[in-house]
Amino acid sequence: MTDKMRDIIFGVLTGLVSIGFLFGAYANMTGDAAIQEGLAEVGWGEYQTQLGMAMLIYVVAFLIPQTRKVGFALMSAHLAGAMAIEIAQGQVPPMPPIIMNVMLWVGMYLKYPDVFKVASTGEDES
Repeated sequence: MTDKMRDIIFGVLTGLVSIGFLFGAYANMTGDAAIQEGLAEVGWGEYQTQLGMAMLIYVVAFLIPQTRKVGFALMSAHLAGAMAIEIAQGQVPPMPPIIMNVMLWVGMYLKYPDVFKVASTGEDES
C-alpha cells in the first residue's frame, strides 16, 4: 500500500471518528435529553457538560499533529468508557463505540505504525 493511500485511509477513518466526537461534544454541551437520560442511568447525569468539554479537548488534541498521540489515547479511552456504559445499560455488544474505536486504531496504525510497537529494553532478546 502506498503512503498516499495510507494517508487517505487515515484521513477518512479518523475524520469520521473526529466528526462523531464533535457531534457528541455538541450534544453533551447543549444538554441533549437522550444523552442525559442514558448518563443518569449510570449515575453520571450531572457530568454531561463536562463530558462534552472533555470530548472537545480530545478531538482538538487529536487534530493537532504535535499532540495527536495523546489525543488518540484519550479518544480511545473515552470510547472504551462508552463501551462500558453501554454494557452496563444492557446494550451488548455496544457496536457504535466498538466501530469508532476500530476505525480510530486502524487509521492510526496505517499512518503511525510506530505507536503500536513495543518499546525495546535494549537487552538481547535471544
